[in-house]
Amino acid sequence: MREHFVKVLLTAGFLIATTVVSTGYAQAQSLASPIRVRIPFDFIVADKTYAAGEYFFQRAQPTSGDTMVLLRSADGRTKVIRLSNAVQTRDPKKLVMLVFHRYGNQHFLSQVWPAGATTGRELPKSREERELERQAREVVRVDMRATPTVEIVKITVGP
Repeated sequence: MREHFVKVLLTAGFLIATTVVSTGYAQAQSLASPIRVRIPFDFIVADKTYAAGEYFFQRAQPTSGDTMVLLRSADGRTKVIRLSNAVQTRDPKKLVMLVFHRYGNQHFLSQVWPAGATTGRELPKSREERELERQAREVVRVDMRATPTVEIVKITVGP
């Protein structure tokens, strides 16, 4: 009886330790801790343009998941909360990464990836970006030699 009790205690202790360790690892791969990024160009989120500068990305509510992303400027003057969708990759991102779609000189924030993550957050396209995307498809449809005018711009931030 005593041996059984010791086995149960050891098993429970192991499961608790594993949960604590994996939860801490998952937190490090999420937006639970703010991500600090210097963005070198003006960019658009939700049909609003934000000036180049230093921004923080994090959960909108500390106790919630990463679905609601809070973007705020380093000076605290600018804040925006956006709904996001999970995007997956097999290879964990070694560094923090932001992905932008560029049409001409306009940059639209598309994805936010925490360092070490296999899950990032994708923001919905704004009305303006959807219109530019539609126009780009029209150009390609009319002129088969044309190439799409959207470019992917990535910003990575090291440790």
